[in-house]
Amino acid sequence: MAIGVLLATAVVDAAALQPRVVATGLSSPVAVAGARGDARLFVAQKGGSIVTVANGSATEYLNITSLVASDSERGLLGLAFDSAYRTNGRFYVYYIDSNT
Repeated sequence: MAIGVLLATAVVDAAALQPRVVATGLSSPVAVAGARGDARLFVAQKGGSIVTVANGSATEYLNITSLVASDSERGLLGLAFDSAYRTNGRFYVYYIDSNT
């Protein structure tokens, strides 16, 4: 599966935006986030892994597949960065626990 992203750094006319593929080979991507000060995109995949995308290359960043129930509508559903991520490295994941 490929993921396309529209990136805008200022207020622009929506008609002027052009989508482009930034990574391929992903497995059920469900969320994309970026951390202030970090050029990488972080992609949450339903099965329980997060990959970073930079320069067209995807690299596994976190794998919690053993903790995640990913059948049906369940799985790793989102991620968010702490407002102080640059200094504390904290980010948060939203997932359905495999023990539920």
